[in-house]
Amino acid sequence: MRDLHRGTISGGPLSKPVIDSNYLEMEYRYKHSGDRRHAIRVVIARAYPFPVINGEKEMRESIVFARMAHRYRFRYFNEVVQEYEQLPDGLTARGAWRRRSSPLSFRLAFMELINVHYTYLNPLQLYRCALMYVRYSISGRVGIEHQLRDIDSPFLWASAFPAGLFKGWKDRIRRDFFRKR
Repeated sequence: MRDLHRGTISGGPLSKPVIDSNYLEMEYRYKHSGDRRHAIRVVIARAYPFPVINGEKEMRESIVFARMAHRYRFRYFNEVVQEYEQLPDGLTARGAWRRRSSPLSFRLAFMELINVHYTYLNPLQLYRCALMYVRYSISGRVGIEHQLRDIDSPFLWASAFPAGLFKGWKDRIRRDFFRKR
């Protein structure tokens, strides 16, 4: 079965016809999510390359957009500029596997949200990011000492550690199980 999106705005329409904002405000303050298309000048895109982590194939686009947010704004509008299909075996369907197979990339994204972009997050969002930071650290076999060294808030880390530890172990078990098959 195919999920076809023709003429609909992913994530629903914006609250206003046009919003000039940055990625972090849209995602965390206004809670406008969905597949938004970004047209970015080449010179700006080159100034914000995707980080490369050896052995990993996935990197969240959001890491680059979040870095840009401190300097640049995007124009968001309620108009369909691209139609797409979500295939049963496509990137969206394989999201969980992609996250488990590249834990250090996801760890970096959540670490930056906590350490650099924290002013855009409310306390619950910050806790969730800390939980995901611990999860992907554990999944990526990053030790506790290293985790604490890389995070600016040890109290936030400690509060999220038990749940993150459980999720990280679960990811490792799943990844290792499916690797052996």
